Amino acid sequence: MCKAIQDMREEAMQTGKKEGRQEGRQEGQQIKEKEIIIRMLNKKIFTYEEIAEIVRTSVKKVKEAESEMLNIK
Repeated sequence: MCKAIQDMREEAMQTGKKEGRQEGRQEGQQIKEKEIIIRMLNKKIFTYEEIAEIVRTSVKKVKEAESEMLNIK
């Protein structure tokens, strides 16, 4: 295999690994966010708006997490 093709292949693999790690971090962050939302909802002292503000997300995502939580129970 010529050097140019080998270099391109190596670069593509590195890019793929980097993108995969980034996606994994984002997914982990979303999971953590949902866990925090659920814990706050279980306390029953915060409004949707308060949770959204504290977690820095939307009220829609708070309600979606609650819906998922209720479907699991």
